[in-house]
Amino acid sequence: AEEQEVVVPEELRSELYLSYDTERFKFREILEQIFDSTELDMLHSQDPTSSVEGYVTFENDQATSFHKRFYASPHFPAFLELYREFVAQVIAPLFAPLGETQIVYQTRPTFRVCLPNNVAVGRKHRDFDYNHPAGEINFWVPFTPVWETNGLYVESEPDKGDFHPLQPMQYGRIFRFWGNKCWGRRCRKKAQGL
Repeated sequence: AEEQEVVVPEELRSELYLSYDTERFKFREILEQIFDSTELDMLHSQDPTSSVEGYVTFENDQATSFHKRFYASPHFPAFLELYREFVAQVIAPLFAPLGETQIVYQTRPTFRVCLPNNVAVGRKHRDFDYNHPAGEINFWVPFTPVWETNGLYVESEPDKGDFHPLQPMQYGRIFRFWGNKCWGRRCRKKAQGL
């Protein structure tokens, strides 16, 4: 059987900033329990070697000491349950105007930590290059403040190469983009955050 080409509607290919209720979806509180700290933007202080340039590489960008702690935490199941509720109540309804009654989403969200003098992702990428489904749309949900020097840079259309930083964002904001086909990268961090 031939594979059908997936057409992603224009409404979903465009960038969009959204907000969500942090009193209802208390991701930070769970992360504070996981990392035993209320200062998530200072997380790097828990591992002084994490601020050394080159600490994060392509090979370990999902396996730093922070990732291991996150995924192995006894609080991780609570994080996953809240994530599922978040997808059902905040993300899925965004697809309803397009006639979608069900969505498929990543079972375990990708967790990124942006550390001083490092990048959160080992190299620029498109999710398509890692065999993600063609119709995938990305939602980036930072848990600490982000701005030009510690945030995400994306291109506006596939292969356009017009990388631009996201607007400054606070906890409670979401950024939707077409990360399956548009290249994305994290700038080398001059400050800390999740």
